[in-house]
Amino acid sequence: MLLALELYNRPSLENRMDCFVLCFCIAWEQLLKSILIEKKGETSIFRKSRNAGGIRETISLRECLGEIYNADDLVRKNVERIAFYRDQAVHLLMPELQSIMSRVFQSGVLNYSTKFQEFTQQPFISSSHSGMLSLVGDLKHPSTAILNSSYGKEVGDEISSLVTDLTNEAKNLDDIQFAIPLNVKLVFARNDEQSNMITLAKADEGMEGLKKAIILEKPTDREKTHPYKESDAIREINRRLYEKYPVSGLEIKLVSRNKKTNRAEINTHCFRSVVTKLKWKNSNNRYHYENKDPEYHYYPDFAIEEFIEKVMGIEGYLENARRSNSSRTSKKK
Repeated sequence: MLLALELYNRPSLENRMDCFVLCFCIAWEQLLKSILIEKKGETSIFRKSRNAGGIRETISLRECLGEIYNADDLVRKNVERIAFYRDQAVHLLMPELQSIMSRVFQSGVLNYSTKFQEFTQQPFISSSHSGMLSLVGDLKHPSTAILNSSYGKEVGDEISSLVTDLTNEAKNLDDIQFAIPLNVKLVFARNDEQSNMITLAKADEGMEGLKKAIILEKPTDREKTHPYKESDAIREINRRLYEKYPVSGLEIKLVSRNKKTNRAEINTHCFRSVVTKLKWKNSNNRYHYENKDPEYHYYPDFAIEEFIEKVMGIEGYLENARRSNSSRTSKKK
């Protein structure tokens, strides 16, 4: 199977799809026969009758699959589909087929990795070489006209039919064990509260881990999600406070005064006290983003709204936050 991967990922090899199919089928056949020997003994992989030369013959890949998997198992369907290309259509495995074939191949390799580890209790491929567990190819489907132009009408039509049939099958089954779905997006993201990386699928979980993968939206730029620096956030909070509430109400709720205008306001100490109380700066999350170099703290629009709601909606909230923050600062000193 390693050889199958190495050959497929060698760009200069024009017949790499043929090579992959042959090595892939051999790898599966050897693994399944090992499993059968372990379960039923060595005689389970041999036919009862000998050939003309008196040499014992082993059962075929398809017979091995039938011994281990149910007829409707998608792992079996994947291997059988690739075995069909080895037996019947290897001459049609042209580079233009990579768009759909690589999806089926990739699922087959992942299925193999899962079964191998399940049987041997060790990974099929070293974690330091896990980058090899990939198949690359153009995802654009070839047009019939281009195929006919390149290979002639008869072969071109055959290849086109092969692409259509396999594409429809992958679409109808819609399962990662048969072909990697095109609608899965793997992205790096952070947990909203704890800033932990969300793991879509752990390597040691094999195919089951991939099945449980969460489809996530493409991450948005910090400039769009967290546009306010601390000073901008404070300025925006004060603007909204005077826009929403009467001055008399603000003078009761806000404990700080502007030194020049004597107006009630949220100052830096107020802002940081509430942020500390809410633990927003403990991590990068939906309420806060820290830029490391240079160090800046950014906040989103809904953090400003929540800040205002806490301060104006909860009696003594701002005072308590300031007192708690001052006490914490004194203890540190």
